[in-house]
Amino acid sequence: MQPYFQYLENYQYDKGVNDQIGQYCFDNFDKFERSSSRLTNKYGRYDYNYFLPAQYIPTELMNELGKHFKIDLTHEILGQDPFTDGKIHQDRIVPGLPPRISLIMFPVWPLNRDNIDPTNFYTLEKGSYQEYDDAVWKKRASVDWSLGKPAILNLQEYHSAINLRSAKRFGAQFTTDKTFDEMVELYNNGELYATS
Repeated sequence: MQPYFQYLENYQYDKGVNDQIGQYCFDNFDKFERSSSRLTNKYGRYDYNYFLPAQYIPTELMNELGKHFKIDLTHEILGQDPFTDGKIHQDRIVPGLPPRISLIMFPVWPLNRDNIDPTNFYTLEKGSYQEYDDAVWKKRASVDWSLGKPAILNLQEYHSAINLRSAKRFGAQFTTDKTFDEMVELYNNGELYATS
């Protein structure tokens, strides 16, 4: 898992709230904006993602989902089209936008977690990212969302979100400017969230 991701064990949250956020995303898909295009590389990989503008995020539901966290976090909700073979990437740090160094991810749609494909992590084995089509990647870890556990994701490692199914995919994300190592240290010390 580490240094790529860390499941949050014993984070107590209302699955009904999680599902309400998912249903909200599905019902309000017209409010999402596209964050990338359908341009593909020579292997057919592309990103075709959506984000929900801040004014449409269901803040009360997100606050309820994240009410046990002890640190400041920013809300984001992202989505993927069906049959998206996400491009391997590291998240950019963009001034003026919520930090995407590490985050806590709750998959919210499809409601059946068995129908949510993994988030995969990779290392670049040969070539360069700038010559992406000729680069050689090795998969190092996969987040199994069917377990129903939220997870801390290290966005500064190479990763991709896969949705090779016929349904859209949405995830509720709590982002931070803390590094993955800082987040894991808080988690290990019992300082990331309340457990009772």
